[in-house]
Amino acid sequence: MKTRLLPLLGLLLVACTKEATEPRATEFPPLEDGTVRVNVLAEPLASGITVTTLMIDAKSLELGAYQGRFRFDPEVLELIEVTMPEDNYRLVNANGAAEGEIRFAGFTVTEFESPVALVMRFKRKRELRLKDMRAELEVVGDILGAEVKRERILEPAMQIAR
Repeated sequence: MKTRLLPLLGLLLVACTKEATEPRATEFPPLEDGTVRVNVLAEPLASGITVTTLMIDAKSLELGAYQGRFRFDPEVLELIEVTMPEDNYRLVNANGAAEGEIRFAGFTVTEFESPVALVMRFKRKRELRLKDMRAELEVVGDILGAEVKRERILEPAMQIAR
C-alpha cells in the first residue's frame, strides 16, 4: 500500500483547510467487523445549495489511510467549495470538478479525529437523485501500513436528506 498510496498523496492539492461541520444525524447500514465504507449524505437546501458530506466508516479496524473519488453529474451539481477537518491529515484535488470528479485522501499514524473526509457545497441546477453522484474508496490501509483487502471495502452508502 505504501508504494501506491504515498505518491498519489504527494500529488494531491489541498483546496481548503477550513474546519468541516458535522453532518446532521443520520443512520447508515451497520458494518461487519474489519470492513470499511464511505458514507455519503447529500442535504439539498431550499436556497438551491446542496451540502454533501463524505464520511469514512470503519469497524474493528484502525483506519490509517484511504484514497478515493467522488463523481457527480456536472449538469446537476456545480462545486462551490470543499472543506475538510483541520487535522492536517486530509487532502483533496478538486481540479476535475468541472468534469464531475473530486479526488480525496487521508492518512494518519494514530487515528482520525473525525469520520468526516470532506464537505462539499454545490449549486444545484435541478433536482438531485442518487444516480447523479457516486463515491468510491480505491485504497484503504490500517495504521500499521497494511492494505485492507478489496473485499473488505464495501460499496458506498448514499443518502439524500429530504
